[in-house]
Amino acid sequence: MKTITIELTDLQWQLLESALRDPEEWVKHVALSHAGKSSRLIRRAEEERLYADETVTALPGTIDELLENYFAQPGYKTRRQILEEQEASGELGRSGGLGEPTLPQEDPGE
Repeated sequence: MKTITIELTDLQWQLLESALRDPEEWVKHVALSHAGKSSRLIRRAEEERLYADETVTALPGTIDELLENYFAQPGYKTRRQILEEQEASGELGRSGGLGEPTLPQEDPGE
């Protein structure tokens, strides 16, 4: 389980309160919404990869197992690892994990 903590100035908090009914719930919703969208993209990509692999005889039994399978692939890299490698090599791109799927890059308000 992960916990995310952010620090806001009093002015930043007032700005959020002026625009949102519950800023803490809004921030939580944004993070969980983004994770949900990423989950759907990764699930679809992993199912397609497994269906295309003739050596696979059964899919993982749960969504969590399917996602864990995706992250356990040899060569899997986090977005941070990919961007650091691209920065070091002078490349810039927007790919996720193994390059599939490209995870959404959205404004938190979407």
